[in-house]
Amino acid sequence: MAIGLAAGLVLSAGAIHSEDWIGIGIVLAVWAIGISDDLWNLPPSLRLGSELLAGAALWIAGWQTNWFKTPILDLAATCLLFAFLINAMNMLDGADGLATGVVGIGAVGLAIARGDTSGELVFAGCLIAVCAAMLVYNFPRASIFMGDSGSTLIGALVALLVLQPRSSAAGFNDTLPLLVFFMLPLGDAGLAIVRRLRTRSSPFRGDRRHFYDLLLRRGWPIRGVLAVSYGLTAILVSAGLLCESGRASALVLTGAIAAVLLTFAWFLGSFIPDQAAPKPQGARLLPKIEA
Repeated sequence: MAIGLAAGLVLSAGAIHSEDWIGIGIVLAVWAIGISDDLWNLPPSLRLGSELLAGAALWIAGWQTNWFKTPILDLAATCLLFAFLINAMNMLDGADGLATGVVGIGAVGLAIARGDTSGELVFAGCLIAVCAAMLVYNFPRASIFMGDSGSTLIGALVALLVLQPRSSAAGFNDTLPLLVFFMLPLGDAGLAIVRRLRTRSSPFRGDRRHFYDLLLRRGWPIRGVLAVSYGLTAILVSAGLLCESGRASALVLTGAIAAVLLTFAWFLGSFIPDQAAPKPQGARLLPKIEA
């Protein structure tokens, strides 16, 4: 995946500004930590620390949230958002074809939203291509898996495109529509942290209560889970683009979408930690669907 990204960047080098290579260098540095984790199983704290440090480097290079208009708070927000996006994509990579498909669809929205800037359009196009190529081999039944290095790579690219490059005028309302594209993995990752903190467990401690795990336990076929996830992501991309164009209020629409997703998560059991969860009783709340 990294080689494919590098090839796309080399072929499109003429459209990339010199300062944009700094962002790509930071993304590849984070990818190197991911592949090191695949090879040597690094401590989670080391990975998180490296992601926060990379977020700080991006902030210095000009990729900033500018949500608070206060440097120290914006630095913290940039670092946390960068790390959260990477880890959300990592948590999404728990079922064949899920992360590559969802991120690929979200990347189409990023390409449309970022199409007025050549460098960002190239990054979004490379992200779409990498996800599409990986999906050929990662779709059920998968013959290869992208591992932490792959999920880290696409997560860092998403973060690079979501953060506002070298724009002091961009605020929270400018970033929010882009985050709407990825509300499915972001919401799922947020609920995972809540579940783990409720039992005083480490946020880094994995579980099998992500939304796709719960749907599979209820008897849904993997292709049915993918179809729902892809379709929902396409709807979220459409909603985010409405906000981006100014045709809908980002705050109102995001609040409505979040309420729907939280209701779905509540009935699905996403708030219940592993230790407190009852044994699966079939599709009592959500029906089983056939492949």
